[in-house]
This record gives sequence, structure tokens and C-alpha cells, in this order.
Amino acid sequence: MKKMLALGFIVLVILISLAGCSAPTEQSARTDMEIIDIVALGCSARRNIAVYDRAMIGANSATHTNNNFIITLNSDKRVYNATDIISVWGTLEYVGENDTIQIWHGCPFIHFVITDGDNFNTGGASRSVLASSVLQRGRVYHFDHQKSGGWDVDAPDADFWENFFREEDLILPVGEYTITMFGDFWLTDRVPDSPSGLVAEFKITVIE
Repeated sequence: MKKMLALGFIVLVILISLAGCSAPTEQSARTDMEIIDIVALGCSARRNIAVYDRAMIGANSATHTNNNFIITLNSDKRVYNATDIISVWGTLEYVGENDTIQIWHGCPFIHFVITDGDNFNTGGASRSVLASSVLQRGRVYHFDHQKSGGWDVDAPDADFWENFFREEDLILPVGEYTITMFGDFWLTDRVPDSPSGLVAEFKITVIE
């Protein structure tokens, strides 16, 4: 009887050990990554940018690639409850032929736009300045979603928007939303001639 109990205990220990060695979830994969640098790009000195050696990919992800850049839009889930904090982030990587590239932009130059296709629309606001930044090849620049936009203080939904923008966390009402990330920058100081053309987009759903 003692031998059987001992054998059962050993099997239990082995099963627990195997469970601990299982593949990490998307969330744990994110937290395991190390920041290799912190940089201030252009006029974003108050919003330092974390730099990684590879992109952090979420459970929901969309990528756009061209000859010079890769952008990836991510969220930690596809379906959320109405009380969930929604985690959205994006990455930008220069993959061109040179060691570095200079870009020209306003502030910020990575935008996140969220819309339900009806009355909910946020994001895309920037300061109309012309700044420049230098990106290094092989470095992945990380951008967390930050709220931007405005509202009509005399509108019936003014209280909703005031509360929405007061809260730093992203929490959305029940509905289906399209989230878009785009690179609002240019490759020369002749702004109209060289837009980045980078856009990544996906949908999320918020339920009761």
C-alpha cells in the first residue's frame, strides 16, 4: 500500500512538472521579453519608446509590410467583456537596406483609431509640426495605445466622452469595433511625396 501511495505521488509530481513546461500563453510571452533600449523619438520626448529585438505578438494581430518597414497591430484578446481593460499595442521595425533611416512626422507619428462604424470614433489626433527621427534597422519600436480625440461639450453624450478620456485604461461599451494602426510619417521632408502607407487593422468584440 505504501509503495502504491509513493508511486502515485511520483506520478503527480511528474504531471505537475510537465504542466509547468507547457508552451507559454500570449500574455506570458509578452512579459518574458526584455527591453533593449528606451528612446525618445522626435517630439515624443515625454513619451519614451521601448525598443525590443523582436515584435511582441498578441492573441489578435495584423501586420503590414513594405520595402522599408513592418508594422504590427496587436491586442491581448479578440473578445472582451464590457468591464475588461483592453490592451492594444503596435510595433514598428525598419527593414530596409541601410543601417538607419530618417523619417519626418508630426506628433505622434503612430496612430490608433477605434470605431464602431457609427457614433464611437477615437484616435488620429496629432500636433501639426514637422519633426524628424532616425530609426535603426533590426530594432523593434513599441507603441502602446494612448487615447486621443475630442468631443462636443454640448452634445448629449458629452458626459460619456468626458469620462472616457479621463480614464487612462481602455474600456469599451458592448459592440464590435475596428481598430486601425497607421504610420503617419514620410521618408523625406517633402511631405506630400513620400507617405509611409503603413496601415494594419482588425476587429474586436465587446460583450456583456
